[in-house]
Amino acid sequence: GRLPDGTRIILQDLQARADLNGKKGTVTGWDYFIQRYNVDVDQEDANANQNLPANPDLMSDDLDDADDDEEEEVTTKLAVPKKLMVQPKNVQVDLTLPLKKLEGMSKDWNAWMNRPRSVSASQDAEAVAAALGPPLQSMAGYLQEAASALAAGVAGGRDGADLIAFECRESLQGARNLAAKLLGEEPQEPPPPPSMTEPPPALVPVKADDPMSRVLKEAAEVAAAGIDIKRRDKTPKKKKDRSRSRRRRRHRSSSS
Repeated sequence: GRLPDGTRIILQDLQARADLNGKKGTVTGWDYFIQRYNVDVDQEDANANQNLPANPDLMSDDLDDADDDEEEEVTTKLAVPKKLMVQPKNVQVDLTLPLKKLEGMSKDWNAWMNRPRSVSASQDAEAVAAALGPPLQSMAGYLQEAASALAAGVAGGRDGADLIAFECRESLQGARNLAAKLLGEEPQEPPPPPSMTEPPPALVPVKADDPMSRVLKEAAEVAAAGIDIKRRDKTPKKKKDRSRSRRRRRHRSSSS
């Protein structure tokens, strides 16, 4: 399968744009025809160089002797494309973000597990601790094993994800099964990765003669009519022409 949309990646082994190797980005799609990832490349912050000296003349004369190669390198670094299409071999999963999330989850779990527990008068504190201790400790062990595997993957570089994939999968599966057991539910496996050759099923539009579509259409018409009536009620009414009625009254009084 392929990497799902939203996966954080690191570019690698690019030949035409070797300067982009090591840049990070996000997978935004997959082209089924040419078998390429659509990647949004992270852009450098424009304010990153705001701490540079305001007057470069006060700097040492070594900057004036910079080589043309360095100037070309700076120009190339600035020309980072916002979007890129790359082959699967040119992307490496960035494990930094999931490592931080898993380490935070493990830390929060240990803090929650070691918190003081309140028991009622009819409960035995030692019995409660004996019943809850082993499964909670097992969950902490699963999370710690997965975090350690991810840390090894980050340290392993480009081949780190392949080296720790099995260990990390086993640890997370154990945590998932234990959580389902504690909740009294059936464990559910995560969905498989998206296919690289078969696009997702297209959305089928609702037919015009479908009963549900007719009901929705009638409801929309009723709502539109109600809005139209409210607008008419809010429009200011024109004042009557009282001058003509006054003339008629005067004419009648004079004739009488």
